[in-house]
Amino acid sequence: YGFTVPSEFGGKDAEYTQLALVEEEMAANGLGPLAVEISGELTIGAGSLLAYGTDEQKKTFLPLVSDGELMAFGLTEVGIGVNAKKVRAYVERDPSGDGFRLFADGDRNKLWITNATHGGLVGIVCRVGKEGKNVGLFVTKLPEQDIAKGNNKDYEFWCKSSNTGAFTANYNSRLHFDNYPLKANEEIQADGVEVLFYCLRMGRCMLAAMASGYQRMFATDAAAYARSREGVGGQVIKHELPRQHIGRMLGGSLMSRALSHLSLRQDKDGVDLAGLRDLTKSAAATSALDSQIACERVLGGRSFDRGSRVHAARHNMHVFGVVEGEDDLILMGMVKDVTDQFTSKYMAGMLGVLQSINVDADGKPLPREQRILRITPATVFD
Repeated sequence: YGFTVPSEFGGKDAEYTQLALVEEEMAANGLGPLAVEISGELTIGAGSLLAYGTDEQKKTFLPLVSDGELMAFGLTEVGIGVNAKKVRAYVERDPSGDGFRLFADGDRNKLWITNATHGGLVGIVCRVGKEGKNVGLFVTKLPEQDIAKGNNKDYEFWCKSSNTGAFTANYNSRLHFDNYPLKANEEIQADGVEVLFYCLRMGRCMLAAMASGYQRMFATDAAAYARSREGVGGQVIKHELPRQHIGRMLGGSLMSRALSHLSLRQDKDGVDLAGLRDLTKSAAATSALDSQIACERVLGGRSFDRGSRVHAARHNMHVFGVVEGEDDLILMGMVKDVTDQFTSKYMAGMLGVLQSINVDADGKPLPREQRILRITPATVFD
């Protein structure tokens, strides 16, 4: 659990590239839920402390992480997804002047928070002030049990299952806070959105590594089944289509691994390629789902056996495509980031010219048949 935590805090001093290899191997050997747990623990969890925490915060929380204390990242809410700028949970200064009070009640509840459990650690993303524009991050240790108002308690807290059908082997919770006290030294002294994106970029690389491992697992199970199963005309492995399906799984695994490590290397070298990490996450998640379908084509009905590793992974493969944002939207954002400078510098001016010459003297649009849709030398002379 402290694999990438510095040794001074009880960790192993490992690098994220090494963690990606571990994540892949766990997923490849049927330990996907553990890989998910460790990834959340060390990227969007401990990563925020390592990059932005004070010395006191690191000394307080990182040894707990190294000892196996679960750490969650409370971003998404009942009414808000991964857009940190839109979170509605908020803190206000404690009237006593010492610390803050957290309000994440009703549709402000934190929802689908992996690794969140009673007594665990959590980083809470919230607005500073109910109508404040700044987003903050607070790291705190959750109570060991639910707390109701009364009996000298002026605040409320509860933690219960998100009732999700995916990540069923993991803690995945809905968190409620009403007037909940936070200590002043639990605030991360950095912009919450900046911290979030720093942590998520590592999470996306680990997701690709896990996707690679899952696809290796699919190929292993499909190949073993195809070699032992007698189908029409002999063993299943002798037929071209099952072999193609197995090849698709292995190809997807190699692609996911390559993208994961390319992104990690670029990040370590200080190259700001946010679009590459988005592509890495989207491509790996898509190929993992395709590989699961290919595996099902080989195993047939056996893939739905409750004891099958393929069946156990089915929900997680669907979720990989939506965690941290839906794939198509992520890709659209990536394309915008990559092309923004070109369109701003060249295309915007050209489109402005086209727009200006397609209006009459009164500023009204010309009839369709009179409009110029492209500029050629003849157009310029005209």
